[in-house]
Amino acid sequence: MKSNEHTLSDFDFHLPPELLATYPSSVRDKSRLMVVSRSNQSVSHHQFDEIGAFFSPGDLMVMNDTRVIPARLTARKEHMQKGAKIDVLLVKEVEQPVPAWVMYLDPVKKLKIGHKLLFGNEPITGIFAKRLSERECLVEFPFENNRSILRQKLFDLGSTPLPPYIKRRPDPSDRARYQTVYASKDGALAAPTAGLHFTVELLKELSTCGVMRATVTLHVGPGTFNIIHEENLDAVQLHEEQYDVGVEAAQLINGIDKSRNLLCAIGTTTMRTLESAVSAEGIVLPGTGHSKLFIRPPYKFKTANAMLTNFHTPKSSLLMMISAYIGFDFARAVYNEAISERYRFFSYGDAMLILP
Repeated sequence: MKSNEHTLSDFDFHLPPELLATYPSSVRDKSRLMVVSRSNQSVSHHQFDEIGAFFSPGDLMVMNDTRVIPARLTARKEHMQKGAKIDVLLVKEVEQPVPAWVMYLDPVKKLKIGHKLLFGNEPITGIFAKRLSERECLVEFPFENNRSILRQKLFDLGSTPLPPYIKRRPDPSDRARYQTVYASKDGALAAPTAGLHFTVELLKELSTCGVMRATVTLHVGPGTFNIIHEENLDAVQLHEEQYDVGVEAAQLINGIDKSRNLLCAIGTTTMRTLESAVSAEGIVLPGTGHSKLFIRPPYKFKTANAMLTNFHTPKSSLLMMISAYIGFDFARAVYNEAISERYRFFSYGDAMLILP
C-alpha cells in the first residue's frame, strides 16, 4: 500500500487493557523511556531521568507552556428536581458585553434559551444563551461584573478534566500531576502529556549541561479526544486549536543548526504548533494563529528533527502524526515492541524519544 493510500483501519491495533495508564508513575521522571532512531531504525529502553544522555550543549527543547484549567464541574437548572445535575466542561471564555463562557453541557436537550443554570451551593447564576453545536453552548453570566473573579469562582468549583478513557473520578493529586511543571498560561482542557515526565530538578540539570529551552503555547481543546470515524482520511477535519509563538522563541528555534544540534519538539502539541507556524522556506514565524493541521503520512516535516511523545490511542490523529514522523511500517514495529515490553500507554503513560 502506498503511504498516501492509508485509511483509518491502518492505524488500529490491539492494546491490552492493563497497559492503559490510569495513574501516573509514582515519581515524574521515573517513568520509562523508549529511545528510537529514525536513521537506523533502532530501539533502546531506558528510564526517563536518563534523557540528558541523548542531548548535547546547544540542543534546543521546545515546550508547550499551556496550563490545564479545572474545567469539569456540575450545574443544575433552576427549579430542577433535587439531585438531577448537568455535567459541564468549560471550553473557553469569550469576549462580549457580559461575561460568558462556551461550555459543553450534558444533557442539553431540555435546555431552552433563557433557562437559568446554577453553579455551586452559593450559586453563580448563568443564562443558557445559545446552542452553538451538538454539544457546545454559550452561557452568559449577566449578574457577574468581574470576569476574573467569575473565572476563579468557576475554577474553584471545577476539577481536573481527565481524558475520557481514564474511567475514574479525578482526585486531588491530579491537579498537580496532570500538569507540566512549567505550565504557565491557562487555557488547556488536556495536558501536553509528553512534558509531564519532567521535574524541576531534571530541567535544571539539562540547563546546566547546556541544553536550551524555548516555550510556545497551544491550548489543547476538547477535540483532541474526538474519535475519528471516517475510513477515508481525506474527509477528516480536525479540531481547531489556538497557538502562539513569541519572538524570542522563534529566534531560538530558527537559530538551531540542525546538521549539528537537536531541535526537539516536546510533544505532539508542540510539533503541531511549529508545523503550523513555519513558512514554506522553513522559517518559524512569530505570532498567534489557529491550527487545523492534520499531520499524517506522507506529510513532510519542516521543523523539529527530534521529538518526545507518549504512546497514543489506536486510530488517533496523534498516532498518525508519529507514523508520518518515523514512517508507517517503523511506527507499527515500535508500537508492537512497546506492547511486548509492557510500556504504559496514553496520557499518564511512558515516553518515547525520537532521534534523527
